[in-house]
Formats: sequence, structure tokens, C-alpha cells
Amino acid sequence: MTPVMSIRDVVLTLEQRLFGHVIASPAGRVRARWQQVVGPEIAIRVRVAGFDEQMSTLVVEGGSQAWVTQMRLLGPRLVQRLQEDGLPVSAVASTGPAARRHRPGPRRPESRPQTQRAVACNSTSGWPSRH
Repeated sequence: MTPVMSIRDVVLTLEQRLFGHVIASPAGRVRARWQQVVGPEIAIRVRVAGFDEQMSTLVVEGGSQAWVTQMRLLGPRLVQRLQEDGLPVSAVASTGPAARRHRPGPRRPESRPQTQRAVACNSTSGWPSRH
């Protein structure tokens, strides 16, 4: 009779057979299985940015704010899927590209001085002359 193995033991055994070694860190294990877990469409646009081992939180980075929002919506299902694969993840935190910073002040750089055109005016009408 064959002994019953837990899902975690099955995953570790498969990693041993596929990669020749067991990936020890949870972040490394998530990165190794990321494309299989989320699929190629999401894996192209969202990458694993890190893993907080104290909180068991996976940090993912989206290529745009839309993908950050998408990952927030998919978070609970993604946690469930990762746990089914034997990965110790309890939450997903998503980050995105940094927003462009607005700098107050003039829009033109100081190296480009504003030039004023000299225009001859007709003293009676106040409009520029057409000479």
C-alpha cells in the first residue's frame, strides 16, 4: 500500500524531479511556478516583485495601473490557487509603476529664455504696422 502524501510533499517531489533540486524559499517557488499558476497572459504583464515571509504576503508588480487593479480583484482566487499548489501564501499585495511627479512652476526650462518680439506700432491706431 502506498503512503498518502500531502500536496506540499507532492509539489516538493515534483520540483525535485523537474529541476533536480528543491527550491527552498517560498518566493523562489512562486517565481518558478508563476506562469503555470496565473497563465501566460497575466505572467507577461504582472511579475513577482517579492515575498514577505513574516506575513506570507506575495508582492506582485503590474505593468500598468489597470493590471494592479486586476490583481487586487483576483487576489483571493490567486491565494487559493497558490495554496492548492502547496505554496505558503496568505495574501497578495499589488504595486504598479510609479506615477509621474508634477513639479510646480513654469513649464519652460530656465535655459530657454522667453523672447519678446519687437513690433513697430502705428501711434494713431495702436495696431502693428505692416511695413
